[in-house]
Amino acid sequence: MFETSVNWLAVLVTGLGYMVIGGLWYGPLFQKPWMRLANVNEADAKAGAGKAYVMMFIVALVSVFVLAMFVNAIGADTFGEGMLVGLLIWVGFVGTVLLNGVIFEKRPFALYVLNSGYNLVTLLVAGGVLAIWS
Repeated sequence: MFETSVNWLAVLVTGLGYMVIGGLWYGPLFQKPWMRLANVNEADAKAGAGKAYVMMFIVALVSVFVLAMFVNAIGADTFGEGMLVGLLIWVGFVGTVLLNGVIFEKRPFALYVLNSGYNLVTLLVAGGVLAIWS
């Protein structure tokens, strides 16, 4: 059917990469616009941050593991092919599902762009890394 073996070291390192990208994305790159658009103040952002980071790391590991399964199933073995898998996952599942917040919850479209942009970048990078490392 398809290859299901996963390089666990690649999953772990790529999961850490997710966290690094997230730290940069929601930190020095886009912290102020994100806080304004999400209606979050600095105190709220810091409250429970430790628990949130642990939970996010678990989420990142699950996402990277599933992405690795797709990369392996498709047989992507170059960085570009892995990025294409990440792009397809984003278009088909992440970018579309995140639009629900704009459509039904009336969240700002700019917040959608910011959050889905983070997901797009992480899926592109993770897909590329997993393709060459698996």
